[in-house]
Amino acid sequence: SLDHAVLQNELFDVVRDDGVQQLIASILASGTGVLQDEYEMVYFPGDDLFAIHRPRGLPIGNLTSQFWSNVYLNPFDWFVVRELGCAAYLRYVDDFALFSDSKRQLWMWKQAIIERLQQFRLTTHE
Repeated sequence: SLDHAVLQNELFDVVRDDGVQQLIASILASGTGVLQDEYEMVYFPGDDLFAIHRPRGLPIGNLTSQFWSNVYLNPFDWFVVRELGCAAYLRYVDDFALFSDSKRQLWMWKQAIIERLQQFRLTTHE
């Protein structure tokens, strides 16, 4: 479930208009708690007990949700391609696959990805 503060920071870096920022905040607020009961609370490094109150989740079926999930994970895409050096990488919304001729390389990438996703307040599901 996407963290509102992380997404809002990404969007507001690009969108400077106050009116549009207010609209973004309103749409985000409409998705707070979506599927909240479906996911266990995950605490990330640096979190305190109040992290459970961080708004997360996007409105289901909303076209902005699909687009915003791509905005949210765009820095992750660059990490996979540029920092990990993965030449064969696919992502559709929150599903992704990396390809390599080396199983050892894939295991190393997996650990790096798990660590990087924490910066986005995300975890992997296996």
